[in-house]
Amino acid sequence: MNNERPSTIFSTRGDVKLFAADWKAATKGNGKLNAGYQCFIQNNTLSTLTSLAFRKDAYFYPSRLTVTANVNEEVHLEMIEKEVCEGHVIWRKNGDRDLVAISYNDSQTSITFPAIEVGHSGIYSLECSNSDISRAGFVQLIVRACPKGKYGNNCTQNCSVCLNGGICHDLNGKCICPPGFYGHTCEKVPPPPADLRVTLSISSALFFVWSSAFPPGGLLDYYKILYRDLRTNYTDSDILNNTLEDECRNQTFEYCHAIRGLTPNHKYEIQVLAFNKNVSTGSEAVTVTATTSPSDPIADFKISILRHGENEVFIKVLPGNTNSSIYRAFLIVVDAVDDYHHPNQIDLSSDIHKKSRCKAPPSYNHTYIAAEIPNIPRNGMNLTVGNKSCLNGYYNRPLKSGKMYRIGIAAIITFCQASFFLHFIFLNKPIV
Repeated sequence: MNNERPSTIFSTRGDVKLFAADWKAATKGNGKLNAGYQCFIQNNTLSTLTSLAFRKDAYFYPSRLTVTANVNEEVHLEMIEKEVCEGHVIWRKNGDRDLVAISYNDSQTSITFPAIEVGHSGIYSLECSNSDISRAGFVQLIVRACPKGKYGNNCTQNCSVCLNGGICHDLNGKCICPPGFYGHTCEKVPPPPADLRVTLSISSALFFVWSSAFPPGGLLDYYKILYRDLRTNYTDSDILNNTLEDECRNQTFEYCHAIRGLTPNHKYEIQVLAFNKNVSTGSEAVTVTATTSPSDPIADFKISILRHGENEVFIKVLPGNTNSSIYRAFLIVVDAVDDYHHPNQIDLSSDIHKKSRCKAPPSYNHTYIAAEIPNIPRNGMNLTVGNKSCLNGYYNRPLKSGKMYRIGIAAIITFCQASFFLHFIFLNKPIV
């Protein structure tokens, strides 16, 4: 590791280490180019690898991070202007200006080398004159010492055919593979995700997990999930970014996803593909099939009114005869009925994660959660709605006299640290 500032290893996996480092903003004219990392073998100058890093608010982004060319070829380096530069633009090579003769185009966001030379290799930056160099864009130019298809000290030997964007090394003739590919001729693609399995099936959703693939040429960028209803042939897809936030609890490098809005008692085919930024076609798909359940245990729950109070109502909840162990908890839901509210349009996704901490909320909502109950016994449970109590973080606000309400219950499933609420079961008639 060749950088002057301290770096931290924050993750190690196989033979790959991920590093983190902070760079202070460079001052104008200091000639330093804090653009990334260089990794090399000690006492060996033939294998130096450079990785670029620059700010997300940079004025310019390269159309390609790295450009590799053969000697005597025409080469274009191009930047994309992400933010308008009020001053003039400055091209630099390795932090210095005008070390090589450069032909600018009209927009000055690209440069052209009519016949590239080995001496043109380096890191090029494009910066705005009224900003520090830390907001510049960077691109690395690598020039092979031999013409295309040749290698060796005298460039007399023929290269193997390198596939998938691989480059023939100009000294030893071996294929240098882009991230995501490997093999003698870069013919091997990233391995597919492993151990794909459905862990839970309900009437409207399928929950599944898989182990992440580990491409030898680079870390994965994202997963694409394809699913198809085998009865209707309806197909759709989801994208899951490869981030640490998507890992299951206590399951290292195991990922999880839920497909919701499915049809009960339908069989689905699910495919998961792993993608690297350099592998546009994805790896071979891993496939699994699963069937949604005809109904859910919550459908057998029964709610009845025992009696009314002034600003409260006493109810009894019976779980029915089906197994409700798939649920983490239950929510007592209160829904006010009036001319301005459509009771079928209920979404408590945000309320599940925003408990009122047992205080009266500042504003009135048509639908709210009055209590969370971890478990309902087989013989049922008596509850009071509107008694100003606190049950697991939710305020059980008093009911308003003369208003019409629906009292119901919703079930919660926890999957990979996320909570999903399922069907509502309401009283047959609203209460006043």
